[in-house]
Amino acid sequence: MSIYSYQPRVHLKNHVVPLARLKTYLTLLRLPNLLTVPLDPVVGIISLSADFSAAAVAFPVMSVLLMYSAGLFLNDYCDREKDAAERPERPIPSGKIEPLHVLRTGLILLIAGIGSGWAAGSIAGCTAVILAFLVLAYSCLHSRHRLAGVLLMAGCRAGAILLGAAATGAIQTFAIVPASSHFVYILLLTLCAADEARQHSLPFFVAISPLIALIAPMALLPGSSNFIQLAAVMLLFSWIVLDTLKSANACRERLRSVPEHIGTLVRNLIIVQGIWIVLYLENPDAGTVAGVAGGVFFMRYSSELLSEKFSSS
Repeated sequence: MSIYSYQPRVHLKNHVVPLARLKTYLTLLRLPNLLTVPLDPVVGIISLSADFSAAAVAFPVMSVLLMYSAGLFLNDYCDREKDAAERPERPIPSGKIEPLHVLRTGLILLIAGIGSGWAAGSIAGCTAVILAFLVLAYSCLHSRHRLAGVLLMAGCRAGAILLGAAATGAIQTFAIVPASSHFVYILLLTLCAADEARQHSLPFFVAISPLIALIAPMALLPGSSNFIQLAAVMLLFSWIVLDTLKSANACRERLRSVPEHIGTLVRNLIIVQGIWIVLYLENPDAGTVAGVAGGVFFMRYSSELLSEKFSSS
C-alpha cells in the first residue's frame, strides 16, 4: 500500500474511526462554542446554593452539553440546503458526512441530554424536556421564521441556566435574573448574526448591542461589600467591554469579518458567566475569586485558540 493513501486512524470504543471523520465531528460541534456551555448550569446552581458537590453539578452540566451538541448536529442537518449555497465547506454539503448520520447522532445526543437531566432530579428532568423541545423547535424553525429562531435560541441558553437551578430543587428569582440577562445577550447576538454569511460589516452600535445584557449584573453589584468580589467583577466587566469594542471597531472598518465578530461575542459569554459566578459567591476570599477568574481566563483563551481551527460562528 502506498504511503500516500494511508489514513491515520483513532480507536474509539473498539471502532476504527478515521481522523478525518473525527475532525468532521468536531467541526459540526463548533468546538470553540462548546466551551461556552458548561458554566451556564453552574451559574444557575450557584445563584441558589453556595453548598453543592461536584456530583450535583455533573448531571446538569452533562445534560446541557449533550443537548447543545445535539442542537448543533440538528442545526446542520436542517440547514443543509442553505449551507450548500452559502457555506459549501460545511460537513454535509461538502460530502464529508451523510445527512441521516448527522440527524441520528443529533437525536441520540438529545435523548441522552434529557436522561442526564432526569438524573439530576425530577424538576431538572422536566426542565430538560422543555429545553430539548426548544432545541428541536429552533433547529426546525430558525431558517424559515427568523424571529422565532432568534427567540428560541435565546430561550435555549437561558434554559441552560434554569436547568442548573432546577437541579437544586427549585427555580427562584435569583436564577431568573441571570437567565434573563443571558436571554437578552443571546437575543441581540443572534440578531447581529442574521445573514452573517452575506454581511460585510455591522453598524458599530449593533455590533456592541449584546453588552446591554450586562446592565443586570452591574445593577446587582452595589449590593456586595466584599472588595475582592467587587474588584474581580469590575475586572471581568472591563475585559468584556474592551474586547467587544475592539472587535466591533475592527468589524466596522472591515478588518474583521462579521462571522469573526460573532465568534468573539459567543466566546465572551464565558466572561459573562464568570461575572455572575463571582457575583453570587458569598463573601469569597482571594483564593476562591482568583480560582474562578483563572478558570474563566483559561476557558476563554482555549476557546480563542480553538477558533483558529474550527468555526465558532
